[in-house]
This record gives sequence, C-alpha cells and structure tokens, in this order.
Amino acid sequence: MTLRKKTPARKAATHPSPNHSTLRLLPNVSGKRRLGGAMKRGAHTYTLMDDNHPGCSFSDFSWPRLQQCPHDVKSIIFAGRINSAAKDSRSIADLDGGLDGYNWKIRFEDGGPLYVLKMLWDTEPPTPSHYFAVQREFHNAALLQMMQAALSEDKAWLGPVLVDPSPASAAAATINMFAFCDETRGRNAAEPPANDKLVEVTTMPRMRRCFGWMRFRGIELLRRMPADLHPPMSLMVGKVERCIDADLTYMALVYEFVEEGENDPAAMQEVLDFLWRAGFAYAPVTKAENWTSSVLLDHSEIVGCGEHGWDERLFGHRTAKEVLR
Repeated sequence: MTLRKKTPARKAATHPSPNHSTLRLLPNVSGKRRLGGAMKRGAHTYTLMDDNHPGCSFSDFSWPRLQQCPHDVKSIIFAGRINSAAKDSRSIADLDGGLDGYNWKIRFEDGGPLYVLKMLWDTEPPTPSHYFAVQREFHNAALLQMMQAALSEDKAWLGPVLVDPSPASAAAATINMFAFCDETRGRNAAEPPANDKLVEVTTMPRMRRCFGWMRFRGIELLRRMPADLHPPMSLMVGKVERCIDADLTYMALVYEFVEEGENDPAAMQEVLDFLWRAGFAYAPVTKAENWTSSVLLDHSEIVGCGEHGWDERLFGHRTAKEVLR
C-alpha cells in the first residue's frame, strides 16, 4: 500500500473536520443501525449483485454487494484437492474443509487457470446466534473489490482517498472506509480537509482475488464431482458436524488459486496495515497457516467495518510477527 501526506488545506478555519463531515453523511437506512457513531449493518443479512461492475458510491459502501461469478456450476471442472501434498495426522480430505466451508481446486476450461471453489456449509444463519459465514465472506469480498476499483487509474480524477493512518475507534474505522467512496473523494478534491494528519492511499497491496459468487444445490455439485474428491460423509470441526446435503442450496465463492510459498513479513505488513486503515477488524481466532506467499487466504479472519461481529477490541494495528507466531 502506498501512502503519502495530503496537500495542506488552504483555508482550514472554514472547513469542518473530516470526522464531522463524514459522520453527517452516515445513512439511516432500514436494516442498519448506529453504534458508537459508526454504522452497524443488521446481523445475518446480505444482498447479491447480478452484474460484474462494482460501484464505489456512498450507497455501494453502505450496503456491499458481491458480483456474481460469470461461470456456473455446470462449467466447473474439478482439478483436485487443495492439500493434496499435505502431511498431517488427519486425512487429506479433512484438511480441505473447516468450520465455514469446503475447498476444491477447479478450472472452467481444460488447461485453463486454476481457481478455488469455497462452498459455505451454512445455508441459513446459525443458532445460537453466531456470525454467518456467507454474509462475512461476501461482504468482505465486495468491500475489497470496491476498494480495488476505487484505487484504479480510471477513478483517479475523482480526487484523493484520504484516511487516518492510525484509526483507533469504530467511528474512525467507518470514516476511513467511506474515504474510498466517490462522494468523499469529490469533496476532498473540491476543498482539501483541514486535518493535516490524513494520508493518501494510492495502491492496494497483494490481496487474494475473488471472482464472485455461485449458488447450486448439493446434488448438482456432487454429480459433477469425481467420487474421490467428495468431502467426508461426516466432517467433525471441533464439536460441529459438517456434510453436504443433496437437497440443500449452497452459496459458494470462487477465489484465485495462490501457489504455496514463503511469507515475506514486509509484504504481509503492507496487507495488515491496509486492512487496518480500511476499517477491517479481526475474528477472535486467526491462524498463521491461513497465509501463504504473503497472501491472506481465509477472508473469514477479517470483519469489514459495520459488519456483524466487528469488535473494537479486535480492531487496531497488528504486526506480521504477531500473526506468524
């Protein structure tokens, strides 16, 4: 992530602080509620987007919508297991799944690039109340897509993305997230904010790309899948049992396949700093094994600003050394 100090305001006394001007714009929309000066989205709610053109408006950031994958389940060619070379006391099949979902290497054409299909187990919000993996991963992917689009050259004319480099509260996280939206950038271009501590974000570090969502019935997936790639009939994750029900409809995400490699602490730190300054908090449990080649693989480890489960106690600066220990 590239940061640079903003151009000082010419008439600081005539401009309200970025905090005040941004918070006044926070919407009071059904399905959202205010919490500590920050926006909080309703638990276990999400929406889908059928096209492939993420917007960057205030409304888009208020209600993130993930793009649909241009391919469907009938296009999937299964290419193998994720952990085919892993050495562990558990079976290889167990290693490809977790509490949230199950993963396969796939292609959409013979000889084409590898992707990862992550099918999410929960088809409805879990009870007792717990985070809903569909909502968390869909919203995280949508937010990152919009931020990437906001930092593209095509958007440079709108104005700078100015953020607090050391956000420490829910309100500061919210303001930083909305710094990426078109309306905030337009105001920054017209009248630079008075706060001379803000810095400009010009690039996004290496993040795992998401190519959108899929939806299919369990039987549709199983019929296309070679028998030796079926997940275990009963996958135990702690005390939770997971399996595919042929009659249920599942949601899935298509991610890029990241080759396994060494983690460079400096490259990881760029990712961690970007996520912090973009308003993301962390899940209560994070794992070093979810990083490879300096890329965060499991996006359920982060919680987008305003999402169910975002916790100020889990928001703040982290170092690569802390993550890898």
